[in-house]
Order: sequence, then structure tokens, then C-alpha cells
Amino acid sequence: MDGLAPFSTEVFNRSLWRAVFPSHFKAAFTIPLLKKPNLDPSDGKSYRPKSNLSVLSKLLERLVAR
Repeated sequence: MDGLAPFSTEVFNRSLWRAVFPSHFKAAFTIPLLKKPNLDPSDGKSYRPKSNLSVLSKLLERLVAR
């Protein structure tokens, strides 16, 4: 945890100073989730996408919002 704080502080400060959101923070992990348990899992229409952003991306977003 000690190594993460200086790294994230540096990235956040540079991002705010340059007014640029790092492009690698924009990537999300998308997984399909079944809409309802009673739907047919073999039908593609039974799923909805769920996107997960990185923790650093969410932290930077909250920092900017403040």
C-alpha cells in the first residue's frame, strides 16, 4: 500500500495540472450478466453488459468532482 500512494498522487496531480484524463483509465472490463434467472442463458438477448472501471479511475473522478 505504501508504494501505491506516491504513484497515484503523482498521476492525479499530473492529470489535474494538464487537464487530461489518462487514456488507460478509460478502459472498462465488460462482462455479460443474465437479466433474470428464468431467462434462457443460450439466448444473447437474455444478457445485459456490466462495465467495471478501475479503482484509480473512480478515485480520480471523485477528486475532480470535489
